Amino acid sequence: MIGESDIPRMTPDERYEQAAIAQIGERRNRPTHFVVIGALALCVAVVAVLVAWFSRGAAAKELASREAKLQELASLTSEWLALSKRESSEESEDERIPQSRVRELAAQAGMVATPPLAQPRIDNYQNARRAKYSYPNVRDKSLEALLTWVRLVLAEFKGVWVHEIEIKPSGDAWQLEVVFARWERTST
Repeated sequence: MIGESDIPRMTPDERYEQAAIAQIGERRNRPTHFVVIGALALCVAVVAVLVAWFSRGAAAKELASREAKLQELASLTSEWLALSKRESSEESEDERIPQSRVRELAAQAGMVATPPLAQPRIDNYQNARRAKYSYPNVRDKSLEALLTWVRLVLAEFKGVWVHEIEIKPSGDAWQLEVVFARWERTST
């Protein structure tokens, strides 16, 4: 066996040198660069995920906006095609609603009083206009006759719809205020 007396004693300089050598070996065996590279890769991955998440949200908003615009465009296109088809099937007649025919329809509906003349209002657009024919203060004792007159006007003139309607009792009669509207093509 080796005793204590057999181990050579080291001087403080030799001990310092041995400690420095051991420290260098320990640093070589400790892979800190792997930890630093791993942390950097994790940071890059987190940043990439955040950028992708925010860009996905922005893309989803833009997609929803474009889908809404596309649906609106499809609706307007179908309306335009229906109007164009209607226009191509009709002959080139005056687009305005003739007041005399509206009064004839009132008599046909059984109204006692004739409706007043319409107060037309034209809203112009690019190749079309929206005409509104306002009939204020139409009075009759029979509500059924008033509503029949409205139905007859809608049936008589293609493309006409009721834009506004208000019915009120007025003494022993009914008062009707109605606005008919329709799209009309302008001459190009």
